[in-house]
Amino acid sequence: LLSGLLPGDTLRLRGGLYRLPQGLTLGASGTPDNYITVEAYPGEVPILTADPGTPLVWTAYSGPVWQTSTGGKVDQVWEGDRLLWRYGTLADLIALQMPWTSGLPGGFYHDRAAGVLYLRTSDDGDPGTRELHVTQQGPSFAGQGHALRITGSYIEIKGLKAQWVSIPLLLKGRELVVDGCSAYATHYLAATDTGAARCIVRDCQADGGPGYEVYLRNLYGPDWAHGRGIWFRKNAESFEAYGNKFSHLVEGISGYTYGEESNPAVNPNVDLHHNEISFC
Repeated sequence: LLSGLLPGDTLRLRGGLYRLPQGLTLGASGTPDNYITVEAYPGEVPILTADPGTPLVWTAYSGPVWQTSTGGKVDQVWEGDRLLWRYGTLADLIALQMPWTSGLPGGFYHDRAAGVLYLRTSDDGDPGTRELHVTQQGPSFAGQGHALRITGSYIEIKGLKAQWVSIPLLLKGRELVVDGCSAYATHYLAATDTGAARCIVRDCQADGGPGYEVYLRNLYGPDWAHGRGIWFRKNAESFEAYGNKFSHLVEGISGYTYGEESNPAVNPNVDLHHNEISFC
C-alpha cells in the first residue's frame, strides 16, 4: 500500500493498534508542489507499535528469573510503562549487577543463540500475570526497532501515535514534515539517519512515561537532564523543530555534528525554537 502512493496522495489510517514488529518503509516520494500525506483519520487515533502481541509462555528458571522462547533479536521489554534494563549476561540479571550502578528493579537478558528470553519483573513476580510488551531490533540505526522508516521525499506525517517502540519515525528522506504526532513509552519520537535533509518536526509530543523516568533516575542519578525526543545528525541539513513538548525521556532534543557521541557540538543548520522540555 505504501509503495503505491503517488504525489498528492493522502493515506488516512483508521484508529486502532497497528502492530509492526519489523517496521514499515515508506519509499514513495511526492514533489515540491504535491506532498504525499500519511495522517490519522479525522477523530481517530492510529497507534503504531513494535510489539507483535504474541502470547508468551513463561516457565520458572531460577528464583525470581523466568524464561520463554523467542524469535528474532529482542530490543526492549516494557512492563506496563516501565522500561526494563537489558543485562549483558544471565549471571548479571540473576544478581541485578550493573557495571556502574546498583541493579534496577527487574530486567531481562536475551540469549540470541538459544532463542531464550530471561526476565525478572520489577517486583520479582510471575511475568505471566503482568502487562509485558516485547519488541525486536530493527535492521538499521544501531539495530533499534522502528515503526515507520521514511526513505522517500516530500512527505508529511500527521497525527499518528506510537507506543512501545524504540524509534516511531526514522527519517531518511528529504523535505519531510512530522506534524502533530505523539509517542508514549518510547526511546524517541523521531530520529534522522543518513540521507535525511530539510526535515521539520512541529507540534508533537513525546513522553517516556513515569516508569521510564524511574529507570533513568536509577541509572543516571537524580540530576540527569539530557533529551532525546528528537535525535538529529550532521546530515539532517536545515533541520527545524518547534512547538514540541517532551518529558520523561533520556533527552529532549539532541544531536551531534559528526554523529559521534564523543564530540557533541551545535549544528548551525538546525533551528530549534518554542519547544517545551520537562522532567528530562
